Amino acid sequence: MEPLTVTAGGPTPERQCIVCRRRAARDALLRLVRAPAGEVVADLGQSLPGRGAHCCPARRCLESAIRPAILSRAFRTQVTMPDRAAWLGSLAVQTERAVHELLGLYAKGGVAIAGAERLKARLAHHPSPSGMLLLAPDVGQNTAIQWRAWAAEHEVNICQGLDKNRLGKALGMAECSVVWLTSPKAARRVEWLLGLLGEAAAFRPHG
Repeated sequence: MEPLTVTAGGPTPERQCIVCRRRAARDALLRLVRAPAGEVVADLGQSLPGRGAHCCPARRCLESAIRPAILSRAFRTQVTMPDRAAWLGSLAVQTERAVHELLGLYAKGGVAIAGAERLKARLAHHPSPSGMLLLAPDVGQNTAIQWRAWAAEHEVNICQGLDKNRLGKALGMAECSVVWLTSPKAARRVEWLLGLLGEAAAFRPHG
């Protein structure tokens, strides 16, 4: 029987990082898949077919994972070795695209409430909010103080990652400073992706 981690949503299967050997819930690790042609791809949705291996979404483990000895041992066979810098740069691009797509879906489904005015109107009818607040890191000081105070008062977590332009782009707006994710499950997924993006951003190609 595989080890389980108990989370708010119930027991979750555990996996082990192929680099540091730390065990964690499957959803907390990045899944790598050996595709039929032998190349290694990142499976952000954890749904691709093929033999999988897992890696911590931390810069040190990400860098070390894309090495012949590590990957061959993880997949128990030879793999088509990617250019490490290009693969890691592509991971950053892929992760940001996944964040954009997810936020767009959440906005359409009413799970992501974007913009201060819409958020305030929604909060007027939800005195006990849950979920998470996305706050652009480049918001004005007064705006940041206001929303941090609100989050502290209501015990709502704050996550930062995308600046106003990138957050707005994800939601079909010119720019956006604040987004409320009303679903704890959606919040956990976005927070994980933003964490991975923060770690992989160092490898993203410039220009």
